[in-house]
Amino acid sequence: MINYRRSPLLYDYLTVIFFGVVFFMGALGEGGLRNDDINYAAIAKTVLSSDNFMILHRGPELYLSKPPMFFWLTSLSINTFGATVFGAKFASALAAVILLVFVFRLASDAFGNVNAGYGAVIFFAFNYIIYKTSHGCRLESMLTLGVTAAIFYFGRYADKKNLLYILAAALFCGFSVMVKGYLGVMTFFICLICLFFMKKQHENSLYYHMLAAFGLFVISFMWWYGYAFTHTAFFDRFITHEAMMRINSDETLWKSVPIYKYTTDLLKFSVIMLPFLFIGFRNNIREIKNSKALIMFSVLTVIYFILIHFLTTKYSRYLYPVIVYLSIVAGMGLASVVRVNMRSVVLGISIVMACVFAVFPGSYGDINYRALSGLEKTAALNGGKLCTDKKFMRKWDDRSGLYYFTDSFKTEKCSPEDIVIQRRDTDCPTGLRTLVKNSRITACMQ
Repeated sequence: MINYRRSPLLYDYLTVIFFGVVFFMGALGEGGLRNDDINYAAIAKTVLSSDNFMILHRGPELYLSKPPMFFWLTSLSINTFGATVFGAKFASALAAVILLVFVFRLASDAFGNVNAGYGAVIFFAFNYIIYKTSHGCRLESMLTLGVTAAIFYFGRYADKKNLLYILAAALFCGFSVMVKGYLGVMTFFICLICLFFMKKQHENSLYYHMLAAFGLFVISFMWWYGYAFTHTAFFDRFITHEAMMRINSDETLWKSVPIYKYTTDLLKFSVIMLPFLFIGFRNNIREIKNSKALIMFSVLTVIYFILIHFLTTKYSRYLYPVIVYLSIVAGMGLASVVRVNMRSVVLGISIVMACVFAVFPGSYGDINYRALSGLEKTAALNGGKLCTDKKFMRKWDDRSGLYYFTDSFKTEKCSPEDIVIQRRDTDCPTGLRTLVKNSRITACMQ
């Protein structure tokens, strides 16, 4: 292993942040939004116009399938940047940038080598699942940020015994519960159990600190969950229906998916990481055992990875927290065999990518529902509105596209000056010309 700095300095953090901003935000406003992206964006936009931001809606429709934290933070970015693709994705990308800093710090601290931190940054950012998920309006980057930050501060508490660290960890676990729910609860109790068994003899202060952390953890999310339980059917929808759907889904799509899909996805999308992961475990098992944060992360990763195999909805993005842990270990493996200053490599990649985005700022994908924004302006110039039919409004992603990218539309009888919005698989009626036809919509006008 090369002899390199053990602790990060300020310019190391600035380098990682610069890399993260370029990598995750360089083309963030390009393309469009679809599937869960447009659904979540529509919910977040509705927060801004809702009479009660505590209860989520998708347009006029009550939404009880997720806790609100992700949507609240995304609504702030939409309020700042407008109802655009960039505004919808910004909160997720920002969470990925902050998470990148924690990945860097955890790897650097665990292995006493800043080069390992930079290696972890590269493996994390260049993983396909990480890039694709962080580049959308998705919850996983924000959820994993809360989990990783909690583990970091639990590790700091295990070393320093400072009450503020365990309270910070409790708050980040509560934050994760407010983003998506169950993983935040799992993280809190697994880390508490690990803390208990890390010391053979326990001081009374440990029990007081754990009790204080537990109280803060519960308060950090139960203030909202209690409100939602008493004012809506959130308990039945999120706690009962959503949980049961993940365990026993009737969707035909998932019945043909094998139980080992997560394992095959992990191997497929992390193939470049695997040799360095093996080297990292082989050469640095002592460092892993000595890092209390990594011990907690190891236990959580193993339990989480086993449990998700029994979910019937097998989205590859559920591997996001697992890839964070593997990137940290693989980063040390890379630092063991590569005899270069990894900061220079990360900085060089950042500069090259920034130049590419500056010189070639064109569109990097299908704009799909994003076209509705321009069509609404065109209709207004002609004295009309966007108009659609009940068939278009049957699918939630089509409805969400209208909710997010337009301020108003109608579903009654269309006027001659209106622009008619139809499903993507339909053609314009006789007498109407096609204005737009893409992967999601067909727009027609006289």
